[in-house]
Amino acid sequence: MSLNYGGLFEGWELAVAKKIIANHRKEWKCLEREGFDDLLQECLMHWLDVRDNYDSGRDASRRTFMAKVVKNKLANI
Repeated sequence: MSLNYGGLFEGWELAVAKKIIANHRKEWKCLEREGFDDLLQECLMHWLDVRDNYDSGRDASRRTFMAKVVKNKLANI
């Protein structure tokens, strides 16, 4: 099943989230029980809430900031 987010996210945002989720599902057995699309949706909705908090004055790129947000969200799950 493929989810359509209606242009809410850029291609790089989807790619970062998918890569982080795939890597963490391999590492953490508890995440294997969760559906990939469910995890993707939960992480992207969280990202939608916090992405405006990105501070370009810090040393991290926007992609790095997103990766950290997604990793933290997965750890909370």
